[in-house]
Amino acid sequence: MITLRRVEESDKESLWQWRNDVLTREMSIDRHEVPWGDHCAWFERVQDDPNRHLLIGEFERNPIGTVRLDKAAETAEINITIAPTARGKGFGLALLEAATQYAKTQELISLTAVIRPANKASQIIFERAGYQSYKRDQDLGYYRLDLC
Repeated sequence: MITLRRVEESDKESLWQWRNDVLTREMSIDRHEVPWGDHCAWFERVQDDPNRHLLIGEFERNPIGTVRLDKAAETAEINITIAPTARGKGFGLALLEAATQYAKTQELISLTAVIRPANKASQIIFERAGYQSYKRDQDLGYYRLDLC
């Protein structure tokens, strides 16, 4: 079972390493490597923003990935990242389902996701979790899940 918790200061370096992992960058909207100073500034902004929820997913008390929810009114854009050491172990769908349950506790009515077409693994898990594709262009696919 995947559990979620808020990020802590002690997670900052792991998040930076996960974000700068080659495969993570390849599948991200922004593919550039993030310098440490920029990451630290971002981390502080996220911690201080009541409309952003940055969570760590854990399995048997070991961090396996992150969930970020960026709220706007009653919806949120969701982003998940699986830690490089946790890939290929079936955690993606479980992390997404845990995030969906968390989102329901935040009085959200829908979640959206933006996924690169090359990111087949994410497309598969989001579709398995009930997300529907509603728009696609050359660079990005847009998905939505109604929570009500």
